[in-house]
Amino acid sequence: MTASTLPAPRLPGAAAWAAAVWLILAIAAGATGFFLRLPFPGPQLIILGLVVLTLVAGLVPSRLSAWIEAIPLRVLVGVNATRFVGIAFLVLAAQGQMVTLTGATPGVERVLTLPLSIVPTFFVPLFLANHVFIFRRLVRGS
Repeated sequence: MTASTLPAPRLPGAAAWAAAVWLILAIAAGATGFFLRLPFPGPQLIILGLVVLTLVAGLVPSRLSAWIEAIPLRVLVGVNATRFVGIAFLVLAAQGQMVTLTGATPGVERVLTLPLSIVPTFFVPLFLANHVFIFRRLVRGS
């Protein structure tokens, strides 16, 4: 296997700025307790909205979608290797410190404040969108 001589496309500047602002806002919201002050299902709707926006941004024809298409499939799949961090959620749940579906249980605060709040408000939308990008590529056979 030889390395490609074609230069890898660069992430569009606007997308990089948007991701940076999104991450800063996710950190700020988790640090200030913003999500804790929202009534159920406020945080869940925000997370769903972030997933939808991420999908739209990556699927609508643009420089960003062209950049995503240029990423080798093995890299898109490899990104999922970082999901081992999710074991922290399983450990907390096994200890009875997190039940987050209803928003009325004692453990919901853990996932709505730093550092765990970054997972659903930043990484989950990216990982879900990544799954769609992988599936789309596999269906097309490229």
